[in-house]
Order: sequence, then structure tokens, then C-alpha cells
Amino acid sequence: MIRAEQVSFGYGNGEPVLRDVSVELCEGEVLAIAGPNGSGKSTLVALLDGLLTPKCGRVLLGDRGIHEMSRLEVARAVGFVAQSAEFHFPLTVLEYVLQGRFARGHLLGFETDADVHAATRALELTGAGDFAARHLDELSGGERQRVTVARALAQEPRVLLLDEPTANLDIAHQIRILALVRRLARERRMAVAVVTHDLNLAAEFADRLILLSDGRIAGTGTPAEVLTPERIESVFGVPVLVDANPVTGAPRITVVAGTDLRGTRSPKSIGETTS
Repeated sequence: MIRAEQVSFGYGNGEPVLRDVSVELCEGEVLAIAGPNGSGKSTLVALLDGLLTPKCGRVLLGDRGIHEMSRLEVARAVGFVAQSAEFHFPLTVLEYVLQGRFARGHLLGFETDADVHAATRALELTGAGDFAARHLDELSGGERQRVTVARALAQEPRVLLLDEPTANLDIAHQIRILALVRRLARERRMAVAVVTHDLNLAAEFADRLILLSDGRIAGTGTPAEVLTPERIESVFGVPVLVDANPVTGAPRITVVAGTDLRGTRSPKSIGETTS
């Protein structure tokens, strides 16, 4: 569906943020992109959407270079949810989600019944249907995040790129959103990439996982293949225990209490006091 081939990227004249990264998104699966702050996760999804141009390498959508395509062509295939959406106009939630239908060719601003149905369905899927008539500035951060995901789904894309889609969401809505994108990947044969800091959520919902460190791929494969104690400690600098979730069997990561980021025992471990 979409792939990056040995892409490198840096902002301005600074050090490269990504170095020789290759990644492929396949239809029907969810790819999680994880790693520490500053490891290049958001930059990678922006490259996959064609918002940034790699200094080296290329990004292909199907068999075409993504930068050879118009933004309208890209929008018909790729839905992108940025880490923080900006709301500049006093729109209602439904009006905002309907903007996602622009890519479907309705350029004069007159939505069809099909557009309204697609937008309403997207709001229902993300649990945002109850506030379709409210204005965007009346929403909480978590509600806005769900509405932004709904807008991307209303595009009916073949590829969905989500940069921290569960930020500001409570645990129930985190699970709901990730379960939804996994179901849509299966049912609609969508290719989905999700940037996340939560390794446990990634282990539960992703088919494959890429772990970035200092702009390079530190591990790629299934969550069980990538999320080993040794690799996590090497990337994040903190020791962990990895066992199996007793219900799902997915890897479960637990930070070892009483250690600092160098792996030495802290003098203020749980249950300890200092004089």
C-alpha cells in the first residue's frame, strides 16, 4: 500500500532525525511505531503522508512516488491524524468531520446525502455521535481527538496514519479507538500505522511493530519479536520485565520499580525511606 525506502530526513541544517529507515504498510494490518521522545516517530508518519520530503530515499504510494502525486490524490488514499489538531473556525463537530469528504471531489461545499452518512457513521464509530451538533471549542481534549479521528475515517482512505491517536483519552476510549482501527484494517483491508508511546497497547493491538531509536530502526517484527527486555532497556535506558498477558497472551511490559535510568537501584524505592 505505502512504503518508505531508506529514507533520511533532517530539519534545516541540523542533524538527521531519521537515518536510512525502510518501512512498509500492508493492507489489512496495523503497524505500531514506537520509541523514545525525539526518535523520529512523528517525522516518519509525516514522510509517509508526503507532508515532508526525504533528503535521501523515497516514499511510494502503490507504485507511484508520493511526491509525484497531487495533495488531492494523496488525500483520497491516505487519512492522517496529526498529534495536535488546530481548530481555526467556529465549526460544529459534524461540519468539521464533513471536511474530510473534500477529498471525494465535492469542491463547492455542498455535501451529498452520502457525505452526511459517511460523516455520521465515522462519528458513531469513534463514540462522538452524541456531540455532532456541538462546536469544536466546546469540546475537551479527548473529545477533540476522537472527532479528529472521525474526520480521517470520513475520507474513507485506504491508508490511515495516526500520530498518538490515544493522547488525552481515558483508558476506555484508548481501547475503543485502537480496537476500531484494528477492526477497520481487517474489514476494509486498510493499512494502518499508529504512533504510540504505550508499548503495552502496541503489543495488544498491533500486528507488527517498529521500534525507533536515535532515528534508526532498533527492532522490527511482531510485538513478541521486538519487545524483549534487552531491546527495551537498550532503547529506553530502563530495565523492564516482559511476560505474557494472562488473558490475551500478548507481551506485557512492567518497569522494574526502584531503579533509575542507569539501571541502578534508587535510594527511594517503593516502601523504603531515607534518613
